[in-house]
Amino acid sequence: MYTIIWDYKGFKNSLSFENKDTANEIWQILKSVPEVSGLRAEKPETKETEKTYVKVEFVPGGKLYTYLTKENITPETRVIVSTDDGAQIVKVVETGSATEKTLASICPLSRLKYISGIVKEVV
Repeated sequence: MYTIIWDYKGFKNSLSFENKDTANEIWQILKSVPEVSGLRAEKPETKETEKTYVKVEFVPGGKLYTYLTKENITPETRVIVSTDDGAQIVKVVETGSATEKTLASICPLSRLKYISGIVKEVV
């Protein structure tokens, strides 16, 4: 949905369009009227889904690596991750959730992997 909102001499109104080209055409016409003040176009709402991630360490105090997870995991949990050297058990240091855009700033999305499993404690 594309929405144009304007205020013309105290007359406030808005129009919404499904089609981007139609909205852009009307936007260009309204922008050409010099008396129209407070004119702005709103970008369509996009709902970015958040993904849950964990940061793990392979050695205590070492570099942290980010993996995706579909399960709620708490810090200090041991998980299994795939590496170039095969599956390894590592400790979760941090958990959180973030949008794909935020995750992409940490690591290219194509390189992010999901954890393979959770190590359950046997008592």
